[in-house]
Amino acid sequence: MELRHLGEFSTEEITEFWNRELGDSFPMQERLWEQNTFGDLNLIEEASVAVAEEGRLAGFIVAKRFQEQTEAEMNRDIGWIQCLLVKREMRGLGLGRRLLKHAEDMFAQAEMKQIRLGRDPWHYFPGVPADDTLTANWFESQGYVRESLETDLMRKMDRKSTYEMENPSEQFKVIEPHELPDLLEFLKTNFPGRWHYEALSYLETGAAGREFMGLYIEGMLKGFCRINDSVSPLIAQNVYWSPLFDGELGGIGPLGINRSIRGRGYGLDLVKAAANELVRRGSDVITIDWTQLVPFYEKMGFNVWKQYITMAKTLKSEKGDGMKSLVRTFLQNEIDKQVTPGAIIRVRHKGELIVDEALGTNSLENERVPVTGKTVYDMASLTKVMVTTPIILQLLEQGQIYLHDRVAAFVPEFGANGKENVRLRHLLTHSSGLPAHRHYFADRLTKQQVYEEIYKEQLVYEPETQVVYSDLGFIMLMAVIEKVTGQRIEAYAEQHLFAPMGMNDTKFLPDYENSRYAPTEFLEHIGGHKYGIVHDDNTEFMGGISAHAGLFSTMDDLSIFTKMLENDGVHNGDQILHPLWLEKARQDFTPYSDDARGIGFELKARGAGPVGDLLSSKTYGHTGYTGTSFYIDIERQLTIMLLTNRVYFGHQDPIIRLRPRLHNLIVANLEQ
Repeated sequence: MELRHLGEFSTEEITEFWNRELGDSFPMQERLWEQNTFGDLNLIEEASVAVAEEGRLAGFIVAKRFQEQTEAEMNRDIGWIQCLLVKREMRGLGLGRRLLKHAEDMFAQAEMKQIRLGRDPWHYFPGVPADDTLTANWFESQGYVRESLETDLMRKMDRKSTYEMENPSEQFKVIEPHELPDLLEFLKTNFPGRWHYEALSYLETGAAGREFMGLYIEGMLKGFCRINDSVSPLIAQNVYWSPLFDGELGGIGPLGINRSIRGRGYGLDLVKAAANELVRRGSDVITIDWTQLVPFYEKMGFNVWKQYITMAKTLKSEKGDGMKSLVRTFLQNEIDKQVTPGAIIRVRHKGELIVDEALGTNSLENERVPVTGKTVYDMASLTKVMVTTPIILQLLEQGQIYLHDRVAAFVPEFGANGKENVRLRHLLTHSSGLPAHRHYFADRLTKQQVYEEIYKEQLVYEPETQVVYSDLGFIMLMAVIEKVTGQRIEAYAEQHLFAPMGMNDTKFLPDYENSRYAPTEFLEHIGGHKYGIVHDDNTEFMGGISAHAGLFSTMDDLSIFTKMLENDGVHNGDQILHPLWLEKARQDFTPYSDDARGIGFELKARGAGPVGDLLSSKTYGHTGYTGTSFYIDIERQLTIMLLTNRVYFGHQDPIIRLRPRLHNLIVANLEQ
C-alpha cells in the first residue's frame, strides 16, 4: 500500500474511519476535525499521510510544527504527532511504524529537536490514553519516553445548587467585549505561550468574551478561567467529546491567577464562579481537561474521568541516548509515584555531558512551571560540601588551620563537658562523639543560642570509634570559620567561591520570584509550601544561614562546582582549591566504620548507601535531605548530579532507594 496525502481523503471519510475505531470513547465530529486538523495552519501536509486498502482508508498520521506568525511565545523546535490511527484488523503489520517513520523523517529534515505525542496547540489528546497500554508500550519500543500522567475530570451538576465562595462574589464576572484587550495583556504578561495563543485564536472568531470568567480586584484583572459550552464559537478541548453525553456539556480551563495574590483561595473561587455560570447556562455535566491538579479539583466534587500518558522522543543523536532514555523513564516513574514533582539530572562522562534532562514541574500547584537548569533548589546538606568543606580546604591551604587542631583552640567554650580533645577532623568526618541532631527550632533558638546549647553537650561516644552523621559538628565549624576569617560564612563563600566561579544563583537567603523555586514542604503555620525559605528548621530560626544547611542553588551552578572538583580544583584557569588538599579530602578517614567519610565528603560505603553498587570505591560526593545529591567517580571519570524537591510531599523515604538504583542504572548502561 502506497502512502497518500491525507488531504486526498474527505473529512467525512476520516471521521467515519475514526469513529469505527475510537468512537465509543472519543467520538469525532466533522466540525472538530476541520477545526483542529485541516483548518490548522500548523499542519505539515507532506508529513501527514494515509494508507488505503482497496481505496478505503486503513490508517493515517497527522504531523504538525508551529508555523503561524503570532505575538504569542510558541516553541518552534517541537514537532507533534496529533494522532496516529491504524485499522484494528491491520495492526501488527508494520503500517503504524511506516507512517511514524515518514513523519519522523520529515521532522528530522526540519531540524526539530523533539517530537511529542499529542499536546499540539489544536490537539485531540495530551498524550496516549492511559488505559491503552498496548499503544503506550508500542511507542516506547519506537523510542518514545513516558513523561507524566495527565487527567480529565468530570462532575454531574445539580442545577438547584451552586458553589459557595470564600471571597466576595462580586469580584468574579464574565469578561465583556470591551475588556478583551485587558485579558490579552494579562495573558501576555502572566501566561505567555499556549494560553495567550489560544485567546488570540478565540478573538479571531469575533467572539464576545462570554468564554472567560475574570477575577477583578480594585477594578484590575488578576485572574481568568476559560468556560466553554455548545454555544462557544470554537469547540474547546474540554468539550471535544460532548457526543458521549445526553445532556448539555460545559468545560472549565485553563485557569490562571496573578502570582502576587496566589494562596488566598482565589483559584478555587474562580473555578466555582465558572461552574456556577455554566450551570446557569444549562450545563448538566462539567469537564476539566489536561491537568495534574486532581486533589485541587476533587475539593469541588470532580472525579477522574480519563487519563493520558505524555510521551516524547528526542531527535538529537548523541552518545548516551540509550541510557538517557532509561534514565528518563526511571525518573518519570518516580514522578508519577509522587516521590517528587520534578527532577533534573546531569551526567558527565570523561568530561562530556551525556545526560541533561529536566522532567516534571517545580510543584503541583496552579502556578507550577517546568523545572529547568535555572530552577532554584534548597540544597540542604549539600551546603556542607559546597560551602563549609571548600572553605576549610582553603584555610588549610593558607595554613590558618590544621586538621588536628582542637576545636576549643578557636572556640574555648566548646571544650566544656569532656569535649576539650575534639579535633577539626572529627567534626569534618562526623566522628566527634557529638549527637546527630537536636530540635533547637522547637524553642526558636537563634544562632548564638544554638552555639551555647552545643557548648553544653556531652559526648555520646568516644571520638574516632563511630560515624554518627551530625549537624551539630558542622554548626561548630561555622563558628570556627567565622572566628578564623573574621567574616560571616555566607560573605566569605560569596567572595572566595561563588563569585570567582560565576555561580550567580548560589546563595543563602535568596530573593526570587516564586516561579524560580522548587518549593519544599507544606507547613500549616505559613499556609503553604516553603518557597525560598530554608527547609531545615534549625537553620530557619538561626537566620537562614548555617554551615550544615541553608544554601540555595541551581543545576547550572552545581554543574560549574562539580566541574571544578573534576578539574582538581581549577575553574577557568583559576585555582579555587589546592589539588593536594582536594586529594586529601577524598581519603577515607573512618576505616573503623561501614560509613566511609573523607573531609566533608561522603565516600562509597562499605555497606548499603546512596552511592549504590556499581560506582567505584573512588567515588565521593554528598546528599541533601530535600532530594539533592552529586557523586563523582574518579576511576570511571563519571559525575552524576540530581536535584529534586522530594520533601514537597512531606517526609518520606523513597529517595533513599531512588539514588542507589539510579546510580546503578547509569553505570550499567554507560556505553549505550
